[in-house]
Amino acid sequence: MPPPLPKALRDNIVRWRNEHNYTYRRIAELANCSIGTVSNILQCYHDHGQSTNPLGQRTGRNRILEEGDLVFLDDLMERDPCLYLDEIQDQLCDVRD
Repeated sequence: MPPPLPKALRDNIVRWRNEHNYTYRRIAELANCSIGTVSNILQCYHDHGQSTNPLGQRTGRNRILEEGDLVFLDDLMERDPCLYLDEIQDQLCDVRD
């Protein structure tokens, strides 16, 4: 499955349809996506008044590491880039507790 289209491109798809009255085929060529994707985006705009679905849920797992953990790991790797994974995990657990 290809990645989702950026919001700016989705907004352009709506603009091309509403302001320029381009066909779905022409919009799909401009956006380099399928006609079905164009149809879905325009349907979402019709239903919700915006190019993205405000009711859509984020996909994937929740993040295990928080922002503070990432900052700690970045600093740790700058200080000692030769640490083994188990040592990194131990230090992260010590800081979290």
